[in-house]
Amino acid sequence: MMLELLLVLVVCFTPTTGIHCEADEILKDVQSYSVDIENAGDVDYWRTAQNNFQIFGKFDGDASKTQIKAGYYTADQKLIFGVTIDCGKKKWSTQVTDPENKDKDHVKNSLSGDLAGECKSGEIFDIWLKIHQPKMMSWIFNGQGLQFKTRKTPFRHGQTTIYRERPLEILTKYGSNKAKIFQGKGNWSGQVY
Repeated sequence: MMLELLLVLVVCFTPTTGIHCEADEILKDVQSYSVDIENAGDVDYWRTAQNNFQIFGKFDGDASKTQIKAGYYTADQKLIFGVTIDCGKKKWSTQVTDPENKDKDHVKNSLSGDLAGECKSGEIFDIWLKIHQPKMMSWIFNGQGLQFKTRKTPFRHGQTTIYRERPLEILTKYGSNKAKIFQGKGNWSGQVY
């Protein structure tokens, strides 16, 4: 019993990489909400390049037709990294602005997959965007990581180079350090927290 209690205390008091809570709003029957992000990419302000953004909501009514989109954007609404949750099809996909097209912005799907569970009336949902570095980001929906591939990167420790498993590099035209807006949109009914 003592071991379980100590383990819980260690987990509960471990510091996180999120330093500030910029917005905490309860919104009733809202279909779209945006947060302007001040000082994105300013490591002196945040003390780290790692940030998290969350949307929490509750489905009210038939959730099978619900589609939720969230995205991280530049000040002039250029998509950095986005996600679409299609509850009816039980699918998800992520989107990026194609870095290959230098002349104009073209948004394309990056990864896609099946949702681990169903969207049900009365249930609470959450969407997270985790940012580690300007090109290393990942989405989470209801605890399901929406990035199933990884890569190995070299890490030098003294004289030894070791390889570690890391999330994929998100190949997008704009890095997370260019962000100014985090936005969620959907056709759900209920509350967004």
